[in-house]
Amino acid sequence: MILFNSCVCKRLLSFEWEKMITLTQEDITFMNTTR
Repeated sequence: MILFNSCVCKRLLSFEWEKMITLTQEDITFMNTTR
């Protein structure tokens, strides 16, 4: 059970990181186009 929970936590964390990274990439492109 603990192992399963840690796996889920890692999956959630990586998902959040991917969202953050994609957001920053979109922000950068947006800033570049506005400039």
